[in-house]
Amino acid sequence: MQERQHARKIEYVKDTGSVVTDTQILTLAIAMVVPLALLLLSNSRLTDLRTSLHGEIEITRTSLQTSIAEAKETLRAEMLARHNEQMTLLNAIMGKLDGLDTRLTALEGRK
Repeated sequence: MQERQHARKIEYVKDTGSVVTDTQILTLAIAMVVPLALLLLSNSRLTDLRTSLHGEIEITRTSLQTSIAEAKETLRAEMLARHNEQMTLLNAIMGKLDGLDTRLTALEGRK
């Protein structure tokens, strides 16, 4: 029976002669596996974050392009309206100048 218990308990011997038990090996393995697992989890989360950010950037870019296109159309319409107002005023001024020219020509013709 004692031989059986001794067979179950596996001990590893280092070069220094000290004994490393199964519990110590298990603790060392856990200490190595847990950080590696967390690294993989972190990497997958970073990949998810990158994918999410790419989607958000694309949505923002599309929204910004739409806003710029709308602003461009609005600006062109406002510029055209302002140009038409200025042309109307210019035509009114030209009409008054033509009237003054006609009156001046009539006054010069009387002399």
